[in-house]
Amino acid sequence: MKFLWAVLFTTLCVAASLVHCIYTKLKKARRRSQDARPNGLYIISNPENAKFVIVAVHGLGTHPERTWEALPPRSKDSAAKTQPVHLLRHFLKEDFPEARILLHAHNSDWMINAPIKTARQIGEQLIAELTEHLSKHLCLPIVFIGHSFGGIIIKEALCAHGERSSEIIDNTHAIMFLGTPHLGSSLSVIGATVTAMTSVLGSSNTLLLMLGHRNGQLLDLERRFNSLIKLKDARRGKTELLALCEAKPLTLGWLSFGLSQLFVKEKLPCVPGAAFDDAENGADACLAGTRIELLGDIREWLRDPEREPLCWLHGKAGTGKSTIAQSVARERAAAGLLAASFFFKRGEGDRGNARLFFPAIAAQLVSSFPAAAAQMRHTIEANPDIASKPLGEQFRLLVLKPLENVAVASPMTVVIDALDECDGENDIKDLITQLSHIKKITSIPLNFFITSRNEPPIREGFKSIQSIVDELKLEEVSDPSVEQDIERFLLVRLEAIRSLAQLPPGWPQGEDFNLLLKMSVPLFIYAATACRFIEDKRIPGGPQGRLRRWTEHIGGSRLHFTYRPILTQLIDGLDEPEKEAIIKRFHEIVGTIIVSHKYMNFKNEPHIVRNTFQARRPKWISEVRHIDTSWNRQLRSFHGGLAASATFTADNHLAIGELDGTITVVDPDTYQCLQVLEGHRDIVWQCALAPNGNLITCSSDTTIKVWDLPSGMCLKTLLGHKDAVKSIAIAANDLVASRSQDGSVKVWDTTTEECLWTCPIIADDRDIAFASDNGKIRLAIFDTESHIRRHS
Repeated sequence: MKFLWAVLFTTLCVAASLVHCIYTKLKKARRRSQDARPNGLYIISNPENAKFVIVAVHGLGTHPERTWEALPPRSKDSAAKTQPVHLLRHFLKEDFPEARILLHAHNSDWMINAPIKTARQIGEQLIAELTEHLSKHLCLPIVFIGHSFGGIIIKEALCAHGERSSEIIDNTHAIMFLGTPHLGSSLSVIGATVTAMTSVLGSSNTLLLMLGHRNGQLLDLERRFNSLIKLKDARRGKTELLALCEAKPLTLGWLSFGLSQLFVKEKLPCVPGAAFDDAENGADACLAGTRIELLGDIREWLRDPEREPLCWLHGKAGTGKSTIAQSVARERAAAGLLAASFFFKRGEGDRGNARLFFPAIAAQLVSSFPAAAAQMRHTIEANPDIASKPLGEQFRLLVLKPLENVAVASPMTVVIDALDECDGENDIKDLITQLSHIKKITSIPLNFFITSRNEPPIREGFKSIQSIVDELKLEEVSDPSVEQDIERFLLVRLEAIRSLAQLPPGWPQGEDFNLLLKMSVPLFIYAATACRFIEDKRIPGGPQGRLRRWTEHIGGSRLHFTYRPILTQLIDGLDEPEKEAIIKRFHEIVGTIIVSHKYMNFKNEPHIVRNTFQARRPKWISEVRHIDTSWNRQLRSFHGGLAASATFTADNHLAIGELDGTITVVDPDTYQCLQVLEGHRDIVWQCALAPNGNLITCSSDTTIKVWDLPSGMCLKTLLGHKDAVKSIAIAANDLVASRSQDGSVKVWDTTTEECLWTCPIIADDRDIAFASDNGKIRLAIFDTESHIRRHS
């Protein structure tokens, strides 16, 4: 019995304490409600030269001014009382002196003497007062800032019907939501219960009940607001939506960040132009109706969870790899399934820097996976120099570890374009090695779509992890499919040019169109270059004249008929002395590049040529499309690789020795790739045709190889030189002479692979030449000659 009395007494004491606490809070709240507080729209800042308007709306039941205040952190050494800082008055006013700042005050105090009104009524009040204010001032762009419940009011205001709201919507360029409960909160039920208990003091739960989780009014408002924004975007342009400190996913494609996400994005280095949707990226997506077969294969890979997590698409330059990557990135982003993207580009800022790849990817991952932000923030705080750490450490700390505890059901994709444009072969190999660890992330079905040229470090890197790589070869896409895609591209682009220039239907004529199509296949870059030339209004003659001038230059090599029209138009209209001066300067510059390619170590050549050319570049050459004004891009041959040598085969095909170690055999008439010979590990310095039809090549990998062209097989590998083999000469009876940077000339019997003779020489490129003559191999050193008898 005594125990029961003790329990009862304790309960009464707790109840009394609770009542006293509630009474004290209510008493303070009543005093607060009686404080003088502004109401309606009023001005914080109004500069004469205002360029835009900021409209701020506070939250539920809060004071219009105190909502935007916060106490700064107190110094340990300071005993003085700190004064609160005001977001609008102290920060925005100072940071944006050309902004007119307005604050909308509303009475939404649900605790004491609460007004009986809805969020829609408060929103209509905001739109009416804002309309009246704007009627007295110039029409300016508007940026809304909504604090918690203030975001709901802004949405209600913009969704209000009428001409006045329509004008304000059209002028709204951005809306920032600070912790707005777009889909409601379960905590509002507790508040509604308290208001029922304190209704005698004037409490009202009208607004609180509306904020219930997934309340019908909120869902309807979300639907109306989404439709409104989409309609406005289509009619007048995009409205940027930024949501900060949101705990739940949002229905629109908003920028939604919490504090940890903002921290990560601020601390990790930014790489302008690297993301697929960056304004500086500039990559186009595939034209609708083209690349159907290839994109279908990629979509099939993306849909199948049992497929390999890495997909590598490779092909030569100009075949549309970046366009395909852009299409994949756009499609995945539209479906909400793009985790991140990085478009490499050598010479474009940091877009070729592998050390910034994972930091840039991580900065995007926190947007796709908000749950990873806290771990990533902890990593950055513990490792502020993360961007300078080895790639393996970056991948572990910024990707693997943060994603360990993130659970996502749908497969997410990372798109990486032009991996061959990454600086440094070792970094490329290291990056591929790190991507091979992606299967360690088991909570997220994450896959990587990667494009590049088929260059040795990349090929070797993917070969070492081929069990988790799905390989797609652009060279294997059927010729009819490529031709149909390029034909459609030309039809669409030329029709747009015809329509804009108001030319008669049927332009261009079939003969001109078919000629363009024939010369474009299989390179999309040729078709795009031709169309850019034809539509360039800076070139006189109109589209018809430009097309005629383009087709007049068709003949000779593909490089010739692609760029000859562009270079020719640059000197049109100049008098003869000016033309001669420009042509002479062009010969000096381009001739220097050609000669230096023969007599210099190519690894040093680009740096020297770029610096010289940048300092003395004629102004007119910057008008050529795709010439980088800083001359930072690497010098490349038109066919896509870095070419070191070429020779014709017995059947008049062209064998091209590439700097990536491959030999490409092409048809010079159609430019179709017939064979790719793989075996050398470094630059192929010379290709030569033996009397029996075999191809003989020498390389920086110290070897000479003999190839059977019909089959593409390597028949012999001659070993003996200790440094790069720079040139070869062929004599009768299967004899070959080779000169190496190791300071020797060797004569070989290709039948037995035996080195018959070695002669020491001065290993200077500029002083050596070979020629074969009547069964002898002639070696020229300076201006004296030494004859080497043919060995039999």
